[in-house]
Amino acid sequence: GMELIRIPENTEFSDHASPRTPKLTFLDWQPFEAKTTTLKTLNNKRPFALIHSGLSDSFSLDSIGSHPVRTIKAENMTTETLENLEEELSTTGSSSREQQLDIIYVAKNTDKDEHVRFFSDLSNFDSVRSIILAVSGAVSVAGESTRPEQRAIWELARVFAAENPQTAVTCIDLNNWNALQEAVLSVLDQSITCGQYSYRRGQLLTPVLKSLDAEKSISKFRSN
Repeated sequence: GMELIRIPENTEFSDHASPRTPKLTFLDWQPFEAKTTTLKTLNNKRPFALIHSGLSDSFSLDSIGSHPVRTIKAENMTTETLENLEEELSTTGSSSREQQLDIIYVAKNTDKDEHVRFFSDLSNFDSVRSIILAVSGAVSVAGESTRPEQRAIWELARVFAAENPQTAVTCIDLNNWNALQEAVLSVLDQSITCGQYSYRRGQLLTPVLKSLDAEKSISKFRSN
């Protein structure tokens, strides 16, 4: 009969693999190690607009760590709102060509159209310097199950980043929304300005591509 071989999630087949011994790669999440070449000094009182979708109507934050925060619901966001936020939060009086608005986008809502509208509106607004996207369940760490609707938002942010290189986009995945503030603060403390990360048990993790020895995995599976 047919034998089933269990392949880890996030496995990719290499085009250069031989027919007899396929070369497989997969993403592993490891503790983030700061490298000075990837860091950019941030003002320790840099203000942020926290735009949330799906959180309680009463949700509000005045600050995250030492960073002032202005909270607004995504459904209330318009181009005019963004302009007002830029004027309110901007720390320097510079030309409109310079990106001055820093945003934390909490995407808990499963309404795909709302998230598409959000990123579409940002694409038409040229004063966004950075975005930190917070989702929950978009990536699998240590075999966790994922939420397809959260993964879709994660990919949407990646597309936005590719199409808007002038804006620094950081994606962070949580396994619990209660860890939102500490996860975002960990990104700010490390002065991270872009990339993809997960936050688990109080630790910031980064994805690492690893090779999987298919022949050994198959032999181990058959021996069990």
